[in-house]
Amino acid sequence: MGREVGVRPEYVREALRLRRGPGPPAQALAAEPTPPVHPNPIAAAGQALLMVFALLMLPATARALDESGRDPAWMLFAFSAAVVAGWSARYPRLAGIAGAAAVPMILFVSCFYRHAFPHGISEAMLFSLVSLCPLCSTAGRGAASVRRWAERFADRPRLTATRH
Repeated sequence: MGREVGVRPEYVREALRLRRGPGPPAQALAAEPTPPVHPNPIAAAGQALLMVFALLMLPATARALDESGRDPAWMLFAFSAAVVAGWSARYPRLAGIAGAAAVPMILFVSCFYRHAFPHGISEAMLFSLVSLCPLCSTAGRGAASVRRWAERFADRPRLTATRH
């Protein structure tokens, strides 16, 4: 039929192949295994020690904030901002960065609520940055993980009970 019209045979074969549709589906590849959170045990131990240090610094941070004329409740605002930033970031690494960045932002905002800066403000800021940045980074990563879990949970197929 193609010769009568003047169409080359390879074009006819290509048109017939396209008309038949796609071939059998390819076999699905196995899902890649997720890498461990800390492939390096030294990094995992370092992060754990940093968290212990930051937790142990919290009382000194609260005392330094109180002595500088700031309410230690600003630490709760920092944690809240870290959780909100982590929830909106969705990805744990970005959420950790956003959570750690929430601390300087909250400390900066707290400066607007003081008319004078009494002595000891630098100590309070240093303690706040040293102790709250790792903790808020972890809070942000945790919020991102909870959000991703909730999204996966919401997207899974619903199980329906069958009645006999």
